[in-house]
Amino acid sequence: FRRRWPLKKLVVKTKTGKELSKTLNVLAGMCNVKEISESQKKPSGNFGEKETPAFSVFIEKTVDDEMRGEWEFTELRRQIQDKRKLAGLNPNEQAILLIDCDDKKFLEKFRKRLEEETKTKIKNAGGPLEKLLNKSFYVEVKKA
Repeated sequence: FRRRWPLKKLVVKTKTGKELSKTLNVLAGMCNVKEISESQKKPSGNFGEKETPAFSVFIEKTVDDEMRGEWEFTELRRQIQDKRKLAGLNPNEQAILLIDCDDKKFLEKFRKRLEEETKTKIKNAGGPLEKLLNKSFYVEVKKA
């Protein structure tokens, strides 16, 4: 797993199960997890574990299609941001994103997030597809 890919769940086992309640949201952001909780007990399921004298951390290792989609989205967003930079666009400047994918449902699912998080307006286009993780994309960024 790459660190920039979000993970599904993190559980912190502490003595009282309430020691980190005010910092859980910050930890979730720092650890890039979708869900975080604190408990006095070890969670059941497929978790990787790291113990320290003060607490234990458990990260869920199960990966489903939803998480794979999030990872693909993360890589696509990174690629678009790289292309924005190469086009000389500043972070606040609106751009046009010419895009195609071998999975049209994926593009529809993430279309709004892509436009918001990359400050682009999507226009469907064709071109040579390049594989990212599991899906292939054509991506070109132009000034608006």
